[in-house]
Amino acid sequence: TSAFKVANVSSLVKISDEQKCKLCRCVLFEPVKCSKCLKEFCQHCYGKFHAEVGTCPLNCGGSTPLKAEDALV
Repeated sequence: TSAFKVANVSSLVKISDEQKCKLCRCVLFEPVKCSKCLKEFCQHCYGKFHAEVGTCPLNCGGSTPLKAEDALV
């Protein structure tokens, strides 16, 4: 087996801020958008935050996540 291990993909590939979750700062995984501010988050990150706090993590007042592909910008 190869001794080469990839510790952090973002160190190998330039990832724009638009492609990163606003909470975990990793590449978006199963992205959802806030229904009000339309910022994107990983589904897991948004769900966990929303379950605890009940609003958008960016305090915009939004409370309903949309699947990213369903949100028209």
